[in-house]
Amino acid sequence: MRPLDQQTILVTGATDGLGRALAQDLAARGATVLLHGRSPDRLARATQEIRQATRNDRLRVYRADFASLEAVRGLAREIERDQPRLDVLVNNAGIGGGGRHG
Repeated sequence: MRPLDQQTILVTGATDGLGRALAQDLAARGATVLLHGRSPDRLARATQEIRQATRNDRLRVYRADFASLEAVRGLAREIERDQPRLDVLVNNAGIGGGGRHG
């Protein structure tokens, strides 16, 4: 396995919560981190904050709404075009219905 600073890692749902914390930790350890999110504003804010906290300039931003299969396919094509390889996928994005459970 390659050292972390030689890996490219996609973190879906990276704009807040666990995904954001993990993306920041990976960036602090030197990985190339591909940040995914649905909201352009939240993606921009998370990217700026992670970059400031880690000084990692190897952050890349990808926007897609995972409620749309075509958007997921488009994201895959975009990453395949932009990145020489993808070492790790952290599939953290969730789609919530907003209703009560239980």
